[in-house]
Amino acid sequence: MSGFPSEWLAELFARTDMAALVSEYVPLKPRGGRLWGCCPFHHEKTPSFTVSPDKQVYYCFGCHKGGSLVNFVMEMERVSYPDAIRMLADRAHMEIPEEIDERALKQQREKKERLYEANRMAARFFYDQLKGEEGRSARAYLARRGVSPQTAVEFGLGFAPREWEALTNALLKEGFSKEELVEAGLAVRSKKGEDGAFDMFRGRVVFPIIGTYQKVIGFGGRAMGDEQPKYLNTPDTPVFNKRYNLYGLNRLRGSSAGSFVLVEGYMDVVSLSQAGVMGAVATLGTALTPQQARLMKRYVPLVYVAYDGDDAGQNAILRALDIFEAEGMETKVIRFPGGLDPDEFIQKEGAAGFDELRQTAMSKNSFRLANLASRYDLATEDGRMALAHAGSALLARFSPVERERYTTELARLTGFSAEVLREEATLGGAQEGESPRKNSPSRLRNTKTAGAPRQSGRKDAELLLLKLADGDEGYRALLFEEPELLKNTAQRALLGHMLERGCGAEALLQQGLEGEEADCAAAVAMLPAVEDPEHCFADCAGYLRRVHIVEELKELQEKASDERLTAEERIQLVIRINNLNIKLDELNQTESERGEGFEH
Repeated sequence: MSGFPSEWLAELFARTDMAALVSEYVPLKPRGGRLWGCCPFHHEKTPSFTVSPDKQVYYCFGCHKGGSLVNFVMEMERVSYPDAIRMLADRAHMEIPEEIDERALKQQREKKERLYEANRMAARFFYDQLKGEEGRSARAYLARRGVSPQTAVEFGLGFAPREWEALTNALLKEGFSKEELVEAGLAVRSKKGEDGAFDMFRGRVVFPIIGTYQKVIGFGGRAMGDEQPKYLNTPDTPVFNKRYNLYGLNRLRGSSAGSFVLVEGYMDVVSLSQAGVMGAVATLGTALTPQQARLMKRYVPLVYVAYDGDDAGQNAILRALDIFEAEGMETKVIRFPGGLDPDEFIQKEGAAGFDELRQTAMSKNSFRLANLASRYDLATEDGRMALAHAGSALLARFSPVERERYTTELARLTGFSAEVLREEATLGGAQEGESPRKNSPSRLRNTKTAGAPRQSGRKDAELLLLKLADGDEGYRALLFEEPELLKNTAQRALLGHMLERGCGAEALLQQGLEGEEADCAAAVAMLPAVEDPEHCFADCAGYLRRVHIVEELKELQEKASDERLTAEERIQLVIRINNLNIKLDELNQTESERGEGFEH
């Protein structure tokens, strides 16, 4: 995987004391057979970052980053895998071997350069199409959206023709192969034959996504009418991962922006920037990820979350606040009146209006409380009482100082005294700490779990299944036959690596796993051995099957409440719900007959 001789790598790793390496960055103290310290990847006061010297693995139970000593150097120094190896070799006073597979490394670099070049030429193609006759409709669309020709040039906006193979044919003439275009995410393999391919983007305004060193790494395509999906994005490629990048960030490198304005859409970034609002960035067709939060943290200490004013946007803000909080970042929330999105608001009120909203932006907990209050009818006594209960549970999550601050606000909204609400919040916090959540496994029969911080039930069960697969090919095969037990993409990828290479998590880490797959492998490697594998697998698999059914039931029940359903649709939903309830009863009965595995 790395291009370096395996024997030489083994010697390098043997010569490198991981505890000593990490201690150069993080003070570590021994506890429970491991070394512990405050995580260097996110802000925390209580150490949750641990190093296992014998396994040569690190893992943070707070932000869930982990990996080998090479991964640690890559994260801390922001370098590639080969560069991290070279740094470790220099530290260990080892010369890079002459027999290094430079050919493999060169091929990797050349492959990426080809994809970068394909993206660059695609961006030029789309840009030229926007200026030409084909782009008349796109130019009219941008004009209606208030985007000036100068702004379109500054952002390199383009247009993808409606023909199926316009870009593909243009790049084939430039010497690129269909395989390269598919791998770059510019073309899609045709189902009619292995040799067929057609354009990924057709009939859309195109937004080039610029990454490190000002290279085009991907594209976003915006529909100009009612076509779905509204936004189409480049899939993950060897040069592009949507979880690790932000639209508009390239324009802010080296700027004096002291904060970022996080929005949801490409057009929001364009409109805010055109109006003179500094620091606008957007996620790339997905919800905010921890990786994107960490990326922003490298540039600014404060992020204003400015999502759409509709219900979906407000719920997305809540999820984003949790992510930023986990990363130790200061955040404020900009709320747009009348359900507007940032683009609509800036068109109506301009930069001055936006600055007024930014100056009155809400703190994260003010928004959480206000958002919660919006769900209840405060004109009724029942609504106020329901908010008092829900708000007190929210206050229990706050620090004592914040709890005091927001208790007064909750009292104003509900009419209950601050003293009563404080007592309710204290009681709610104590109850939450004393009993496990419903349907969340707190322990596993005959499984050693002491020493590891408690995680959520689902993740606990999924990691234990991977721990079994880590040491036994038979359990790898069982998981392969029932892949739906693992919901996380990185977990499934790790299982695939185990099956493909016939080895466990620790060995895979030494072979060069990166990103979330390395995080997952480190979490598995840190788990202690399972004493009763057979019962462990049955307990975890049974629990996850029940969780999946409960989640589907909840989703179906929400759909069943939709008054727009036809009678036939409602009947089909009821049948599906009944069948799932029967299946759930059977699983519960089987679990009862076997004996309790998880406490609920």
